[in-house]
Amino acid sequence: MSDLEFEARQEQVREDMLDEIYNHMGVLYEGHDMEDIDQNVMNYVNKNYDDWDIYIQQGDIVELVQEYASHV
Repeated sequence: MSDLEFEARQEQVREDMLDEIYNHMGVLYEGHDMEDIDQNVMNYVNKNYDDWDIYIQQGDIVELVQEYASHV
């Protein structure tokens, strides 16, 4: 597999993970403030994705929560 194919595959896995997390956001979007909500989402991610930190960063998850919040 070439480097470009590898990078494309990693980007696809990243996007798929973020989409899956976003699709569960309705259940995870609970808490007294954004910090609580971010923590709920991180708990979900840690529980469901052993290798999440290979593909996404915690900042990606914070952005995802903010994006979801802007549509609620």
